[in-house]
Amino acid sequence: DPQAAGMSLPPLPEGHERILGDVTLPDGPSGGYIPGDSSFAALDALADRFNLAAFATRGSPAPTPRDILTHGASTSSSILRLSPEAAAKSSKMRPALARLVSDASLASSETDATLAKLCRETHKRPELRDELVLSALALARRGAFGDGGEDDPSFSNRAWDIVHCVCAAVAPTETFAPFVGEYLAECNAAAMPSTSSDAAQTDKKPPPAFVRLVANAAAAHKKATKVGQRRHPLTPEHFQALRSDTRLTTHVYFLDETFEELPFDALTTVADATPSVAGTIRLREYATFGLFADAADENSAD
Repeated sequence: DPQAAGMSLPPLPEGHERILGDVTLPDGPSGGYIPGDSSFAALDALADRFNLAAFATRGSPAPTPRDILTHGASTSSSILRLSPEAAAKSSKMRPALARLVSDASLASSETDATLAKLCRETHKRPELRDELVLSALALARRGAFGDGGEDDPSFSNRAWDIVHCVCAAVAPTETFAPFVGEYLAECNAAAMPSTSSDAAQTDKKPPPAFVRLVANAAAAHKKATKVGQRRHPLTPEHFQALRSDTRLTTHVYFLDETFEELPFDALTTVADATPSVAGTIRLREYATFGLFADAADENSAD
C-alpha cells in the first residue's frame, strides 16, 4: 500500500500511460529492449535491499528493482532501504542529482559544485554511495539510450556525463559493484559502432560524444572499483577537469628541494604516477622509489 508507505501516487503526466508499477505496457521508449536490461537478473537476489514498498503503485503492488531503476528516477524516495538519517539525505540528494540532468541552463560551475557536494555527503557512508550510483543509472535509463528525454535531445548526454562523474568519484560497495559493472559494460557494448551491414543501414546511431561518455563511465567504474574508495572526496576543480577531459597539475618535490610537475586526473593513483615521475627524471629502476602525499595538500592525487 503506497499510502501506508508514506508516499502518495503521483499523477500521470499528460500523454503518458506508463508509470512505475504499471506492467501492461512495454518498457522502452520504442517498446523493447533497453541496453543494460540483461544485467538486472543480478539484482533479483538483492531485492530486500531496495525500498520496494515506497515505490509500489497501481498495477503492481510489488515492483522489482528493475522497475525502480527504470521508472522511478523522478521520485524523491530513496532507491535503497536506508536508515532514517540516510533516507533524509537521499531525499535531498536525488532531486539535486536529477536537476543536473534535467536543467540544460545550469551553469557548468554549479554542476561541478553540486557533484562535489553530493560526493562529499556520501564519502564516509557506503550505503549512500550505492544510492548515488544507482540514482545516476536510473536517470540515464529515464532518457532511454541515446534517445534523449524530456523532449531534449541532449538529455542523454547530460545523464551519462553525470554517470561518468559519479562512477569516477565514488566506488559502490561490493554488494552492488558487480551489477553496476555488468550494466555499464552492456551499455558500452551497445553504444560502440558496429560494422555490420544492418547497423550501417540504421539511421539512428549514437553520436560520438555519447559513445565516448558511456565508454568513459564504464572505464571509470572499473578503475574506481579496483582501487577502492578514495581517501579524499573530489573537489569542483576535479569535476571541471573530468567533464572537460583535461588534466590538472600538481608538483612532486624531491629531497634535494627540486620538483617536477605531474599531470593527473580524478582517477590517477600513486601506482599510475610513480612510473610517470620516474620517467621524467630518467629513473629506469624505480622498484624502491615511492611517492608520498603531503597531508596538508588535499588537492593532490589520491
